[in-house]
Amino acid sequence: KSCPVALYEGNVVQGKPEFAVSFLDKVYCLSSAEALGKFMRNPRPYLVPKQPRTPCKISLVGQPFSGKTTLCYLLAQYYGAKVFDIHALALKKKQEEKERFVEQMRIETTEKAIEQVKNKIKKQWEIEAKKKEKERQAQLTVEAEALKLEHERMAFYEEEDEGLWEDGGKRSSGVAEVIPSSVQVVPPAEEEKEEAKPSQSKEDGGEEVQPDPDLNADEEKDTEGQEVAKKDSQEDEKRGTPKDDGSMPDVDAEVKPVSVDPDVRVIIEPQVDGTHPEVKAIVNVAVSLAEVAPINITPEYEAELLEITIRDWEKELRSTRHDGPLHGCWILDNFPETPELWSACVERNVIPDSVYVLGDEIKSIDENKLRLTCARYCLKNREMLLSEMKRRVLE
Repeated sequence: KSCPVALYEGNVVQGKPEFAVSFLDKVYCLSSAEALGKFMRNPRPYLVPKQPRTPCKISLVGQPFSGKTTLCYLLAQYYGAKVFDIHALALKKKQEEKERFVEQMRIETTEKAIEQVKNKIKKQWEIEAKKKEKERQAQLTVEAEALKLEHERMAFYEEEDEGLWEDGGKRSSGVAEVIPSSVQVVPPAEEEKEEAKPSQSKEDGGEEVQPDPDLNADEEKDTEGQEVAKKDSQEDEKRGTPKDDGSMPDVDAEVKPVSVDPDVRVIIEPQVDGTHPEVKAIVNVAVSLAEVAPINITPEYEAELLEITIRDWEKELRSTRHDGPLHGCWILDNFPETPELWSACVERNVIPDSVYVLGDEIKSIDENKLRLTCARYCLKNREMLLSEMKRRVLE
């Protein structure tokens, strides 16, 4: 019933009655007109021993430790086939996906952590700037009050000096000072002139001592220089300290503290990169979580991986075995074991011809088999069992 040409090529295809042909008293049904043409030109290559033969496209599935892998390699040795463990092949892809996922998580977390640390530093800077601004405003207010009091005090003393000797010794402020009539009040300017005049006294026979004209000239110059310096200092005190533009401040004007607009701020971007300690701490936590996160391989990817693996194997098969078969000669170890994997394989037309399920359907308990199963399980999961035993002892 199967097409001999398809069997020679390694595929099991049902023959059709319309492509039937008789040879050596036997009827052979071919699958297509092309297969019929090949058979009619030379039928003997498709019929000589070991032809026609069933191609080896087998899948073995079953429970853990049921002997699937051992039976797969025995059948592969007998049929000259190759065993494919798709789950083991997918582990490499799984590891690559995990590395890519961890690296992507590292990059994304680094960018977010840098932005987070920058915002934190900016907030700290804003708090410190506000605190310093308050302190500066308070200091300016204190200095302005002290400067104002100093100007008021200087103005008061200047008024006192100007009105001290007006009206025969009465203060211009209206407060009269009682001065005895026997005491002659001499204004300070006249008193200085009196002292500046040379004293005329008679000594030794009533002779008058003539003053030295050079000495009197020097004393007059010194007196005039002191008066000029005094007036200049009083005018400077009135005017105050010159401003930056050369103009003089108004003494009578009210001194106000300098205020800074809080909305006008100089924006300084913090210099933060991946080497910052806080950034590294955040990234390390994210990477550690990404490393333990499970990476799931989709059934479609495993079916695609199976198709690529079989195509490469058949290409190698055709180059090394010129007498055929051109397809097949592969055995799948515990694949596909789920309905999702079966559906993905059917969509890609990479399904085995024969499926064998290894189960445990013994009616009576065989102690030897139980010991063998337990020994194989313990050997395969030795590390996990030892860690579990240590954990229970510690608890």
